Amino acid sequence: MSTKSRPPTPDTPQFRYLPKDQWPAPIVHFPNLGDFVVLTVDPVASVAHLDEAAKHAARALPRQRFVALVMEVYGLPLNTKPFTHCSFALVRQGLPTRHNPPWDSPEMCYPILPNARHPTRDETVQPIHPLPLDDCYIDMTSAFLDAIRCRVTTSPRDYTPVLRVTMSQLTRLEALFSDEVANLEDIEERLAMGDLDAIASVPLPTTPLSAFQIPLPPSPSLTPLEDKGPSEFGMKTDFHASRSEGSEYGAERTAADATDEVSMIGSDDSDSSVEGSEELGSEAADDQLFEMLRFENILNDVGDLRDPAVHVSYDLSEVGEVVDPISFIKIRDELRRIIDEAEIRLGIRVESAPSARSPPPKLSPVPSTKLDRSANAVQTTDTVRNESNERVPRMMLLRKALTSCRRASLSLWDHLRGLATFPCHSASATSDAM
Repeated sequence: MSTKSRPPTPDTPQFRYLPKDQWPAPIVHFPNLGDFVVLTVDPVASVAHLDEAAKHAARALPRQRFVALVMEVYGLPLNTKPFTHCSFALVRQGLPTRHNPPWDSPEMCYPILPNARHPTRDETVQPIHPLPLDDCYIDMTSAFLDAIRCRVTTSPRDYTPVLRVTMSQLTRLEALFSDEVANLEDIEERLAMGDLDAIASVPLPTTPLSAFQIPLPPSPSLTPLEDKGPSEFGMKTDFHASRSEGSEYGAERTAADATDEVSMIGSDDSDSSVEGSEELGSEAADDQLFEMLRFENILNDVGDLRDPAVHVSYDLSEVGEVVDPISFIKIRDELRRIIDEAEIRLGIRVESAPSARSPPPKLSPVPSTKLDRSANAVQTTDTVRNESNERVPRMMLLRKALTSCRRASLSLWDHLRGLATFPCHSASATSDAM
């Protein structure tokens, strides 16, 4: 969202980087797309909706400042909201230090002008003015490929020192993030298929003992399944085949049975046609209800309570050294742990107990973060087959649930429409008033 520009006057505060024909209001309550900001995590404000024990635990976390770029603003930003829901791309100084190929490497970043140094890439992020910080990059290692969402506190802030990127640069940067995600997904799929080149890209463990629990790719079955008969799998023969061979069941079917079957088909068709006509007639109302609920969600969006609460400022010159953005991930994860413990303690949600049948989790020999994968991600053929067999009943259950929700929403909309058209005053009361 962009702020409205206005013609400058002698009393108008001077903007540091923006051209005069693009000067917005000097005071803003929330950031805009493409703004570079100094982002400060407020641990206590992040758990302000919980108990004193959670606030006490949050006070032990550091209040660190990071440099970030606003990638998205969700909902409808308003001065009356306590928070504005935003997502950020975090800035680091120097190349990424995490080396966990193929998930993380020093090459997974893009330099920000005036910095143009990169081991393999020529493309750079270009603000409207060179960044007043040296050797900075947009971090695109696996921990930062998911949207870094925060709740930005709504308060008036000096906007005159803001530095931006253009919308075309922001769109290009989003495409670069998408390319990194697609590359990791491609590696995961190749590992799941047992691709030897993908497996070779995963480094070997440092010691032989650490490779003890890493499964090897499954070997192909020596005996094709189609060569075995049904009896070898404990299956019964198809009774339709026995009917084709002259079974007594097919010869003894009576005309009454056939009549009953036809009548059932006819009744089902009639019910489905009536239901289909009702759905077609109410499709416009359903769309209108959906848009109303969507607009209400936009108005009420202040972010997820599990996302950190942060303060932003726009003066990058107040930053002496850029803090490693991996510290933000650690603080966010620690805040979510505090929130989980508080919600269980307050009875907001129930702690999920591990299943008695499930084995204890195995330790992965490769350290990982949110999106990291180890060689344990290689699935066996049996697991893939079982998952494909479970998709059909799951889709049927999902279809039934969506149908039930659709009918409930239509009933609610009809009820609300009836209340809106119901006369509030009787005819006698109206005549008396006149």
